[in-house]
Amino acid sequence: MQTYALTNAFSINMLTRRGLIQFEPTTLDTVRAIAQNGRIGTNAIGHADTDAIVRNLIAVDVPPAERQTLDLDDYAGLIVAQYRGPRLEAGAAELPQDATIEWWLVSRKR
Repeated sequence: MQTYALTNAFSINMLTRRGLIQFEPTTLDTVRAIAQNGRIGTNAIGHADTDAIVRNLIAVDVPPAERQTLDLDDYAGLIVAQYRGPRLEAGAAELPQDATIEWWLVSRKR
C-alpha cells in the first residue's frame, strides 16, 4: 500500500523528474479517512505550530513531524495543509479566528 506524505507546502524541489502535476482541493474528512486507513506514512510539516494545528484538526494519529526534503515520486501523493491567515503566534495549537487550512492532494497527473 502506497502512502501519502503530509506537508504544509509544495516546492518544485519535490520533483526529481519533469511531468505534469495535479493539484486537487480536498476536505478535512478525506484527509481524516486517509489517516484512519494508515496511509499517511510521513509528516514533513516544517513548522511546529502549524504541525500542532494540523494534528488537532485531523484528530487521528499521524507520524510525528520530521522536517525533511520529499520526493513526490516516493508517495501516492502529498497532502498539503496550506495555512492561510495572519502569522501564527508562538505556541499556537488552534487556528486564529480569521485563519483557515486549505487541504490539497498533489500527485502526478495520470
